[in-house]
Amino acid sequence: MKEFSLDVASPHSPAAARSALLSPRTWERLGASSAAPAADGLTAVLPLRADQLPDALSRFVRGEAGLQVQVSGEAAGAEPLRLVLTVPGAPAEVRVRLDVRAGGEESGSVLSAQAQLESSVPFLGGMVESALEPVVRTQLAEQLHEVAHLA
Repeated sequence: MKEFSLDVASPHSPAAARSALLSPRTWERLGASSAAPAADGLTAVLPLRADQLPDALSRFVRGEAGLQVQVSGEAAGAEPLRLVLTVPGAPAEVRVRLDVRAGGEESGSVLSAQAQLESSVPFLGGMVESALEPVVRTQLAEQLHEVAHLA
């Protein structure tokens, strides 16, 4: 398992940033082909271009690739939000604990992500995780940045 952390600043309040992360409209504005409320959050599917899918995963995915994002938590709560990111058919999963807190002296907020990347490929999982980690880190940062600014 690979773990990494990243912070993304948002010009919006913590409450607005949390609401945006749990809003189907936000994910649709990001290009999600579907975004549906779930029992404790939402599930969105974002299209992936061929160049966004790392070689370590592309051989496992057939047809159109989509990034499935499941967000759970409460918009008004203070507890961390949970994100699970998968590409159906790919032997990897990213679990993210997302804390949204006030941005300090400035108005706005900070989204602090603690991510765990895990591959289910027998014997080679560590190599797959090492190959995926920089790509996942970059794409997660980009997606969180976009969501943080759409609130």
